[in-house]
Amino acid sequence: MFRILIVALLLGMVVSPVYAGTAETDVLWEEVYEYRNGADYESAIEATERLILALEELGEYSRFELATAKAYLGTATYNATLPKEQQYELAIADSYLFEIYGLHRAGNIEEAEEMILYQKEVRERLLPADAFDLTTTYGAYAELLVNRRKFTDARDWMLKSLEINKKHLGELHNHVATQLKNIGDTYFYEGDYVEAARWVRKGLNTVLEMHPGDKESSYVASFYNDLSVIHRKQGDYATSLRYARKTVAIVQHELGEYNSSLGVYVDNLSKTLLAQGDLFSAERASREALRIRKQASGEDHHLVAR
Repeated sequence: MFRILIVALLLGMVVSPVYAGTAETDVLWEEVYEYRNGADYESAIEATERLILALEELGEYSRFELATAKAYLGTATYNATLPKEQQYELAIADSYLFEIYGLHRAGNIEEAEEMILYQKEVRERLLPADAFDLTTTYGAYAELLVNRRKFTDARDWMLKSLEINKKHLGELHNHVATQLKNIGDTYFYEGDYVEAARWVRKGLNTVLEMHPGDKESSYVASFYNDLSVIHRKQGDYATSLRYARKTVAIVQHELGEYNSSLGVYVDNLSKTLLAQGDLFSAERASREALRIRKQASGEDHHLVAR
């Protein structure tokens, strides 16, 4: 059920309603990353300043993306003051981010670990203890520890990342909400469903406070789905079913019939119905989940083949 949204942390964005995502700002983000990876921090500063101006013109709609851009500007400004040799070290560490994510997805944990530890050593040595860039490193390191089933240690690094994000982005930001949910994940893996639910709800409440009029987005639905699974594990099938149906309805309305996420959520609905003893409805939902996955991902996708 739960996966740490490491790709979101690596990209500096989460697929959620908090990012403006215009063509102009997308191009500017690409420029920022390109300059950073090339150790051209002066150009990264200039590109980030243009990005900030573009986001400011979008007004309230872009306020969360704007906070992230300003955090990146602070990082680039600091990095530009370092000796050139150290700038290149940081650029190499930056370039590992997407490779780390790819290795995680491919299951190459040993290779990912080597890159994470290198990046962690470089960034901790060259950056201030509360540098914004450390959030991605600590998030990746926490993911590694989760894979090692070292959940308490993983939480420690998640909490460090969370505090840095709060300092740079504020309490109400999607990065903060997602990290709260991820902390809940670690408790879920340990079988502490009470704590898991408490942290997921903290994340959900953060999102709802950010967007009080938007309670039916696919991003919000991901929190509802987590709560559905937690309540099923606790044996509270009625509450689990309520959250599962709410999740499916929201995602179906926003993303359409043939979205891979919808297939995952319908499958969760099937499991809840089965746990409740409604075998007929569970089988029907399971078949529907398979049909959606085939349409969304093709016959050979691992979620279909299983």
